[in-house]
Amino acid sequence: MTPEEMKRLHDEHLAAEERQDIEAVMRTYSDDCYHEAVAIGLRFTGKAAIRFQYESFWTAFPDAAPTQVQEAFGDNFLMDRGMFNATLLGPLYGLPATGKRVSLPFARTVLFQDGLIHAEIGYADFASLCDQAELPLTEALAMARALAASQRGAPVVP
Repeated sequence: MTPEEMKRLHDEHLAAEERQDIEAVMRTYSDDCYHEAVAIGLRFTGKAAIRFQYESFWTAFPDAAPTQVQEAFGDNFLMDRGMFNATLLGPLYGLPATGKRVSLPFARTVLFQDGLIHAEIGYADFASLCDQAELPLTEALAMARALAASQRGAPVVP
């Protein structure tokens, strides 16, 4: 894909995320897609698992407002960085909501395949998220790792 094609698809994807329009988000993904959260070793593989990830995330952070700051393009990938601002108003990895506001920088690599998004690989400081949200880091990591271990291409609630 050209950088222009990747940008157009990625912008469409981000707009659907902002609206929390799960059907529009899912249309931007290839069938063999995956999401990976590097800091906690969590990987969601396949559309069902990614749908589960989005729905769980939007439940935890219904007012999520990520802001893209910068992007750069390569051969069939883009890298971006931004700020994630949200309030933990629902459960996260089985831990209860705290009502605390978080503001967290992130970076992401987005891989493209056959005109669609193949993968999103995210980099964020999970310890800072837990600190700001007043979640116990050790317990949150254990819950996230248990969820990662349960993921075999289908959603499983811990």
